[in-house]
Amino acid sequence: MDCGVILNQLLTKIGGSRIDDEPGWGNFGDPRVVEFLLKYGKEFPTEGLECLKETRFPDHQKSLDPGNCHKNCLELRCYVRTGRSEYRLVHGWALSDAGTWYCHSWCIKTTGPENITETTHPRIAYFGFVVPDEINPLAIWIFPSSLGDLLENWRKRFGALGEFALDGWDARRSTGTAVIPSALLDRYQLLYQFRVIFLLQPVHLLVVLVHFA
Repeated sequence: MDCGVILNQLLTKIGGSRIDDEPGWGNFGDPRVVEFLLKYGKEFPTEGLECLKETRFPDHQKSLDPGNCHKNCLELRCYVRTGRSEYRLVHGWALSDAGTWYCHSWCIKTTGPENITETTHPRIAYFGFVVPDEINPLAIWIFPSSLGDLLENWRKRFGALGEFALDGWDARRSTGTAVIPSALLDRYQLLYQFRVIFLLQPVHLLVVLVHFA
């Protein structure tokens, strides 16, 4: 897979003239991350965009770095004082005024519309994928990154059910404080939607919980 050619074709259809030079691709030099973007990525509208200059948590207020979107988003995503994160992390590309797409991260709220929370300065267009809650968010920032491995394993583990989670089907995501893993709650709820929940008798459910704990 020629990551540069694929990314350039994908993104310039939305707008702009080119993507950033290869040293700036970050995780998207890994074909597995590009494949994940192709499958789960989407354009995020700029209407309702909120640009933060500092965190707004009552007991954790600090200025955000205007030159480090990935670290800023970790600050928002990893704050769990309330027992769950208020934000989900989105990793992808953003279009500058000059017509160039740059590797970028931003956030959306865990509930409500998927309005962009920008932590540096607003861009013209955004295209990316919601980072699954089961993925260690540090993988978008630390290099060399394990994000490709993590996303590949996530796809193997959750398969089609993962699409419901990334589409915001269950906004009650936890950050690890729940007794039952959120991915398992997704599976349980999906079975209920199709009226086959009777297959999960209490003893069977207990076995499943132990397996995924």
